[in-house]
Amino acid sequence: MCGVIGYISNKGCDETDEKILKEIFRQSQIRGKHAAGISYTYGEDVSTIKGDFYISEIAESISFMGKKALIAHSRYSTSDLRYNQPVGNEQLSIVHNGVITQENPEKWENHFGYKCETANDSELIFRCIL
Repeated sequence: MCGVIGYISNKGCDETDEKILKEIFRQSQIRGKHAAGISYTYGEDVSTIKGDFYISEIAESISFMGKKALIAHSRYSTSDLRYNQPVGNEQLSIVHNGVITQENPEKWENHFGYKCETANDSELIFRCIL
């Protein structure tokens, strides 16, 4: 099962919060060793880093100091490894654990009414929110 992590703070991440977050990321990588991603606020925008590496590797490569919100996903893949999470853009990002549909991605637009850019069914949630 994948790992899902969230953080929100009105004051922004400080040294204590960052230390705790990095430990949470380190411990959560057992939940998903295939890929990982983190989305975090950067001013008014959302930045996302994701790829086929451990979540602790991402956490150690960036500073969370001052960040007010983040979400992360540590992926245990049961399907295609190409479409990692979080799914989003510069204003919104989501993570999801589970399966929405087993329908062929080529049929999603006709079936659900959303044109998706990936074959990750979590993108259907993102498109629904937009």
